[in-house]
Amino acid sequence: MQTIFNYALLIFGFGFVIFWHELGHFLAAKWAGVKVEQFAVGFGQSLLTWRKGLGFRVGATVKEYEERARARLESLQSTSPRSPILALPSDMERLDAAATDIGLSATEYRLNWVPLGGYVKMLGQDDTDPNATSTDSRSYNRKSVGKRMVIISAGVVMNIILAGALFCGLFLYGFKTPAAIVGQVMPNSPAQLAGLEVGDRLIELNGVVLHDFTKLTFNTPLLPPDTAVPIIIERDGQRITKTIRPVASEASRGMLSIGIAPPSRMAGPAAIFTPEEVAEARAGAKSLDTTDYALWSGATITSVQGTPVSTANTSAEIEGMRVLDKALQASGGKPIAIGIKTRDGRDEIVSTKPIWLPSSSGVLSFAGLSPRARIESIMKDSPVWETFQPGDVVTLIRDSAGNTVQNPSTQLFRQIVARAGQAGIKLDFELLRDGKIVEVKNVNPNYKIDRGLRGLNIQLSPEEACVVATPIDAPQQNASRPGLRSKIPPGTAVTRINGQTVETWSDVHRVLTAAVAGSPIEVAGTLNGQDLAVSFSLDEAEQTLLQSNRYTHSLPLEGMILPRKTNNPLQAVWWGVGETRDLILKTYVTLKRAFYDRSVPLANFSGPVGIVHAGSIFADRGTDWLFWFLAIISANLAVVNFLPIPVVDGGHFCFLLLEKIIGKAPSPRLMAAAQILGLVVILSFFVFVTYNDIANLLRL
Repeated sequence: MQTIFNYALLIFGFGFVIFWHELGHFLAAKWAGVKVEQFAVGFGQSLLTWRKGLGFRVGATVKEYEERARARLESLQSTSPRSPILALPSDMERLDAAATDIGLSATEYRLNWVPLGGYVKMLGQDDTDPNATSTDSRSYNRKSVGKRMVIISAGVVMNIILAGALFCGLFLYGFKTPAAIVGQVMPNSPAQLAGLEVGDRLIELNGVVLHDFTKLTFNTPLLPPDTAVPIIIERDGQRITKTIRPVASEASRGMLSIGIAPPSRMAGPAAIFTPEEVAEARAGAKSLDTTDYALWSGATITSVQGTPVSTANTSAEIEGMRVLDKALQASGGKPIAIGIKTRDGRDEIVSTKPIWLPSSSGVLSFAGLSPRARIESIMKDSPVWETFQPGDVVTLIRDSAGNTVQNPSTQLFRQIVARAGQAGIKLDFELLRDGKIVEVKNVNPNYKIDRGLRGLNIQLSPEEACVVATPIDAPQQNASRPGLRSKIPPGTAVTRINGQTVETWSDVHRVLTAAVAGSPIEVAGTLNGQDLAVSFSLDEAEQTLLQSNRYTHSLPLEGMILPRKTNNPLQAVWWGVGETRDLILKTYVTLKRAFYDRSVPLANFSGPVGIVHAGSIFADRGTDWLFWFLAIISANLAVVNFLPIPVVDGGHFCFLLLEKIIGKAPSPRLMAAAQILGLVVILSFFVFVTYNDIANLLRL
């Protein structure tokens, strides 16, 4: 029910943002004495109209309005030939005055079929005809340049006011957003290179105060490209200034990022599941790790590897995050003990196995070598529920065209399955299970994961045994040099490094990181039953890259939410004004980064389809996120609508400035040409962003 309410609020919110913008034009036109013929939300034919004196109608009221007004004029001509109404200079003025005399308004309020905008139709002004004029004293073109500037800019001003008001209300209500705290550091990321650690509070980035994690998300892509910027963090009560250089990555869709994830609490999700629901979840999935079920049923973490942790307050939970992260990195890949308190008060000890964390580019490698894909868990509605088993290692994938990939890495497995699901191609698999090869044929990866994305609805993890996988796509996708991969081909089982026996990738990581940069490293293994021995060395950069590898976990922890809220209206107004100002400036910076610096890829721009999709996501998050989203839309509309492009308000304002400077309106020929050019620009960009929206939805 709450979701339905939020979707209804989303639809109403979009309409209200448009209505509010047009209301600005309407009120300014009324103030300037301009006749407003129509006030419309949406485009196309009218769905519903209202006019004072007539009430609601289905369809337009213009004909009925004119008929009644003319009837009143005819009545005055026969009964009151000296009426001031009959002395007015034009037919339109007499008609409108006669209508007013019988209580009819000259303005028709319309709700049109296509709710993607709106307009205020004023006498003597037509966006599609820049040379439209009227001799009526109430026409737009007869007003001074100053008054026309006020009318044109009023919509933008109203959008800015609306954004500020929405932000103000949001902070009084409480914006439940992830805290500006480092929850995870990606390997070889700018954050790791800068020395950020799990549990660090983020205070400022390049002078911008990071009130919450959304501020970091919004501001990072807009930083100067190829530039190191200051970041202020708080650690153990001390403020520390570091320097960080954001980089673009595939995971961030080509935009600048620093490679951190938001924080989590030392507890399972807030939703409490009953024992029956937990039992149903156990029956609905096959998994190697059942620790998640204890947390899903309402447990909190009380200790990590014997070290007590607490959920008493935010500071205690931040310390718990640090304890958990340190235990993971020191684990050597071995399971760590997690103490929990169940919902009914029982103390239990469970374990969780550390998982290697891919880099920000999505690739996991050890000096250029990647582990094979292993099946971690399978959902009951998966196409391979009956055929795959947790712990299976994927040794081969073959599509219906005969294309074969042996020993795929987890990243390559995901890529192949996603492409096959989208193209409707069936796949054959060979799986290593209990030392034997199991064949699974004609698998249709058609489970609908999201819009445009189909797959198997399974979870993967890196294989523990150190057998070399086929990496994703090409050498350039890996941070390490390709030479080592050419010496140790996919399928090789590595058994010894520098004389030390290695059984897992954790062993490989331990031995390689202990090696001295530049010194020979001897690797022994087997491939297809044949012994293999190679020698290579790592330089300092490769050694540093190898040491950046980190573990994570699969525990389903609740996100750490610290609501941004105040009970002081003045504080809320201050925050709201600041957010609106920053957002408007950031929108201009976004345009600069996209069209001048090219550090923001144009593929990330959205049109109506993408905006509606994003709005639906925020609607599901809650009312506070929906209000935040609508405030952003309102502020962005103010900026975009006031760009110096003919057809939009900014273009009209530029023509008025030109008229003020030269003392007369630009020539009709220039105005018409500019309007055509502006229309081409707007329509071209609309087609481009709509293509982006559809392509992005298909990639989800």
